[in-house]
Amino acid sequence: MTDIRNKEILRTNIRRLRMKQKITQAALAELVGVEPKHISCIESGVSFPSFDLISRLADAFKIELYELFLIDKMPSKKILTDEINKMLAGFPEEDIEKVYLYCKFISG
Repeated sequence: MTDIRNKEILRTNIRRLRMKQKITQAALAELVGVEPKHISCIESGVSFPSFDLISRLADAFKIELYELFLIDKMPSKKILTDEINKMLAGFPEEDIEKVYLYCKFISG
């Protein structure tokens, strides 16, 4: 598995677990001893946590460390919608129109 894929799986799982456990980024940051901005950067893929931080995150979620790298079922509709909105924010208008037309086509 590539480093990029590991990063994607980890950031997705951190966000999924945080939301599932109803923990804010600020609360998670406090639990693991980092600034809230650092959690935001990890979840958005801007940065990758150190092994020590990954271990503390697993402890905070009360899971085994390896579970942070498991490919789980598809994230919730809310997470998927949030991720799609983040992606769309960076698209040029012409590409957003294409996405709209595709979505309209597949929705029937």
